[in-house]
Amino acid sequence: MNPLLASLFALASSVLFAVFSVMARRTMRYTSAFTGSLITLSIGTVVLVVISVFLSSWSELTLPVALWFLVGGALAPGLAQALMFLSISYIGVGRAMPLITVTPFFSTLVAMAWLGERPGAVVLGATLFVVAGCVLLALKREGEKPWRRIFILMPMAHAVSFAFAASIRKQALALMPEPLLGATLSYAISIPVLFLFYPFLPDNERLSFNRAGVKGFALAGSILTLSFFCHFTSYQYGDVSIIAPIVYTAPLFSLLLARVWLKGEEEITWQKTAGAVLLFIGMVVIIWQAA
Repeated sequence: MNPLLASLFALASSVLFAVFSVMARRTMRYTSAFTGSLITLSIGTVVLVVISVFLSSWSELTLPVALWFLVGGALAPGLAQALMFLSISYIGVGRAMPLITVTPFFSTLVAMAWLGERPGAVVLGATLFVVAGCVLLALKREGEKPWRRIFILMPMAHAVSFAFAASIRKQALALMPEPLLGATLSYAISIPVLFLFYPFLPDNERLSFNRAGVKGFALAGSILTLSFFCHFTSYQYGDVSIIAPIVYTAPLFSLLLARVWLKGEEEITWQKTAGAVLLFIGMVVIIWQAA
């Protein structure tokens, strides 16, 4: 166990995911979110398979470990990503994202119950800072539109899926410390899981390919793959309760990058400023505790 190294991998994953999110935001004007996800996951799967053939110990992979990796991948990014799309489609970004951003809190609770982690009061407090910061950054104004209250369960299910996936990865890596192999299996299984929810998507979120969209998401997908690998690797060195909050500081870096790359498209409000401050404080405290 090396908590500081785990924190650094988690931080690298957060920054890389922020880069991906800004790139994806610019590319979204050309195609749907589902199409973008399919392209990024496909690119990532191909890249990871090719690299892992040469660098991973596939011959040592046992069925129990493979099942752990596959179940984790089916939950996230597979199920979690599909639930995020459905949440945004059915209840809107303004309602879905604040609920999705409680993921670090759920991840910590699951890790405490399943893995026996005891993060301590300081880390728990910093995690709440991260969650509060994410909620403030995710808040958006939008007009009230009809929606069924039952759909509020979708973003909560996303958070729970991600939380269990995190502990599953930690468990699998304890049995076989091969993050590259695990990331490969997780990416591969997420594609068919994503398609299970395709019939429930609205027409404007269906598959829609064009050259600009494919090119943009192919490039963004390579960044996302590296982010996912760093995220996966971090579980080999540290606790879920340390990693999950740091990974979810990505909105802070997204906000900073958007100010540079998306000039005029990102409005700074008091909520975003307060959210960024809370995220920064939470991130620094957790890394300090890990060190």
